[in-house]
Amino acid sequence: MGVVQYGQLDEAEPAFGKWVRERRQSLALSQSDLVQRLASRGLLVDASAISRIESGARSVRLGEAIGIADALDSPLGAEFFTYKSPDSSALVEALSSIERALFRREEAIAADHDALRAIFKRQETAHQHLLAVTHAEEVITAALPSLSPTELELLNERLRSLRDIEEWQHIIELAVLPRDVG
Repeated sequence: MGVVQYGQLDEAEPAFGKWVRERRQSLALSQSDLVQRLASRGLLVDASAISRIESGARSVRLGEAIGIADALDSPLGAEFFTYKSPDSSALVEALSSIERALFRREEAIAADHDALRAIFKRQETAHQHLLAVTHAEEVITAALPSLSPTELELLNERLRSLRDIEEWQHIIELAVLPRDVG
């Protein structure tokens, strides 16, 4: 049995009547056939009453509704009618919109965390390089008095090359690292 939604309680009977007609026709039953099925279940309703029920012109007692649903091989349960207030669709859409916004916010926070982890990793790597350079400077400073003029010239050229590389690395880091917005 399909779910019938209605906005006002007084729409329940016309909705039920429409369902009766659609269900009866889907089973290829005439109104007289339905009357016979109802009679076999002890419910005495004539064909004109079925016609008025289907058109929504006649009220249906609960016992009749249960008997009609049973005669149409479909139990009448709470799942048949779903009360739908006029504003519920707007509320559902608003809640869905909030859920989508919260999901996008969580994604953005996760992306920010990933970006911060990458920045911290680059800073840690830069710190390790700085420690290595400091150690190398200490070793070179200790070895300077024992170097020949040729070795000193080679060392000087190498240091100029390293300074150029270091300058470019500094320029790249300034371009990549986020700036503080004051």
